[in-house]
Order: sequence, then C-alpha cells, then structure tokens
Amino acid sequence: MANFAAKAAVKLERAVRKLADNCQFTPASGGAVVNRCVVPLATHPDTSQEYIPQPVTMAEFLLSEGAVNCDDQFQLGVVDDLGEFQASAALCRLTQIYQVDSISVVYIYVEI
Repeated sequence: MANFAAKAAVKLERAVRKLADNCQFTPASGGAVVNRCVVPLATHPDTSQEYIPQPVTMAEFLLSEGAVNCDDQFQLGVVDDLGEFQASAALCRLTQIYQVDSISVVYIYVEI
C-alpha cells in the first residue's frame, strides 16, 4: 500500500500547478533567472486595523521548483503558456514569509 501522505502531497502540488500563473523569477542571491509558477493570493483590506488601509498582497510558490527567499523578485504576467515573454509586467519583491508547509511557501510581496 502506498503512503497516504505522499499521495496527498502529489495531489496538492498538482492542484497548485493548475491554479498557478507563470512568472519570471530572479533570486536575490544573483542566481539565474528562471520561469516558475506562482499563485497570487486574493486578499482584502483588514478593516480592524486603523492604520493599514492597503490589502496585503501574497504569492505562493512551490518548494519543489527551488528555494524562495526574502528580496527575491518576480514578474507576474511575463511568460504566457507558450513560453513567450510579454512586454508589460509588474515587478514584485518578496518581503516577508507568511506561511510555509511541506509543499509550498507563501510570501508577502510589494510591487516595485
């Protein structure tokens, strides 16, 4: 009998890939620029906080595609499904880790 946890992890990773958009990812360490998938998470403003008028923007990355660290940058909407680059895309920088599990990591990011 196969390990249930391993089967569940494979299915969850497949689900994240289906929801993901392609992006051009640039590590802050100076590594090579790569194409990888990212899931921008929809968030809403926290109205309970008086001094935080903007919603927090978050993005989820698969750990199986490589390491993700603070100050890494990515561009949303740069690479389409055919692998072709688009001219206009928002450049984003990862600022703070929000959540991590065995499959993915979620970071807060800002557009620069």
